[in-house]
Amino acid sequence: MSDDAYDERSGELEALQACYPDECVLTSTVSGYVELAVNLDNPLQLILERPDTQVVEEEQQHLISHLPPIRIAFTLPNHYPEGAAPQISLQLTPNWLPKNLTEEMEHIASSLWEDYGRAPVLCTYISDIDERAKTAFDLSELQVTVELLSQLLDFNRAAAKAQFDKGTYDCGVCLDPKKGSSCHRMDHCDHVFCIQCLKDCYNNAILTGDMDSVKCLAYNCGSENDDAQTRRAKKVRLITPRELLQIPIERPAVQRYVDIRRKKKLEADKSTIWCPRKGCNGAAKGNNYPKLAIPLEEMRDIYDTDPPPPNLPQAPTPSEPLTQEDDLAQDALLLATRLHICEFCSHAFCRLCNCTWHGDYYDCRPRMESATERAKMSKENQDSEDYILTHTSPCPRCETRVQKSEACNHMRCIQCGTHFCYLCSANLDGGNPYRHFGVPGTPCYQRLWVLEEGDDGKVEVEFGGARGAEIAARQVLEVMDELPGV
Repeated sequence: MSDDAYDERSGELEALQACYPDECVLTSTVSGYVELAVNLDNPLQLILERPDTQVVEEEQQHLISHLPPIRIAFTLPNHYPEGAAPQISLQLTPNWLPKNLTEEMEHIASSLWEDYGRAPVLCTYISDIDERAKTAFDLSELQVTVELLSQLLDFNRAAAKAQFDKGTYDCGVCLDPKKGSSCHRMDHCDHVFCIQCLKDCYNNAILTGDMDSVKCLAYNCGSENDDAQTRRAKKVRLITPRELLQIPIERPAVQRYVDIRRKKKLEADKSTIWCPRKGCNGAAKGNNYPKLAIPLEEMRDIYDTDPPPPNLPQAPTPSEPLTQEDDLAQDALLLATRLHICEFCSHAFCRLCNCTWHGDYYDCRPRMESATERAKMSKENQDSEDYILTHTSPCPRCETRVQKSEACNHMRCIQCGTHFCYLCSANLDGGNPYRHFGVPGTPCYQRLWVLEEGDDGKVEVEFGGARGAEIAARQVLEVMDELPGV
């Protein structure tokens, strides 16, 4: 090897290190590699090669803006550049570039070397690959396996976070400028808030059970281009457990968030069967909202769509006289849905008679027709039901019962968000709920702070609405019980 050839190769490597000081690594005097970051000018769509039939089509397509780096390994042979082209190898971990495209990119080095008259082309080649990588080598989409999809999504998320951390942003709540490392960008809307504001808001909402507040804190999020009617009809997009952990919210709080959301779904579902065992509030297994067995880190939604009804025998329509076959069909439907198992205490019971499971071949309906048995079986819950009706106030919209522990009589239902009066259950204007207590001549005039210490169960306070009617009815029954001969 002549000194001139050595000097020419050495000079090109020095130029390469000057162009890519952080990316270029020399492993010998004539070889090394350059590792190029792949940050796309336009997002690239990832599509599964074998679609999962259990997942909706929209969730099988993803857009990413960052791909794992490309390592360009090179060796300058003895007779380079006059007598031999540079030896190039593209290395990707994971290997996301199609094999035919990888081979084509490697062959470009030889083509450039010929086009430039067998001159030094290493810097030009790497610069060309760097420019092509910004457009994902002109790929419109990339078909990937499930494993590769997971790897690329994880890398894209980490790269986007690293890029975000370098910036400075104004928090949408406290309005203070914060470094990106102290902020969080919301997944669905890209609004930015400082982590401390998000923690304060979400932890308080989860602690008080106010699930509707676990959402983006921007007042107009998702409604910037919507009219008033569309905004009223649109459902609140709640934050996913996975994103709460990324903020980060403590795991016990996120688990409570998941449990409360499921509980609200169960309570709102009229088909939910509750365990009759005294002291147990578990729902029966097989309900429409089973417990989620996947880790919190993978939870993207929690029952945001209602599940299909269970596949049970269909009862005959009552529009025509029932035949003997219809009676048999009704019996089959009734018996097929009797067995339920509490998810909390594993108590197996019959949903018809609320007794311990007695087997498929025992017909408990004759026993249920006995008024004595019905009264006996409901006696356990009677005291609790009486207390709830007389010592709690119902929401006028969804009838969720509320018992006040302190503060004023302006209530906001944690189930549906309705503003109402604790004393009379009247609907209140969310914009000015306290006007209800300032109208002279009305039953609640100047009674905003009645029961400020909380509802201790005393009936001396005058209530209106459904609670007042229930109290009055029970007082009448008590008086009648004391009358002789009644």
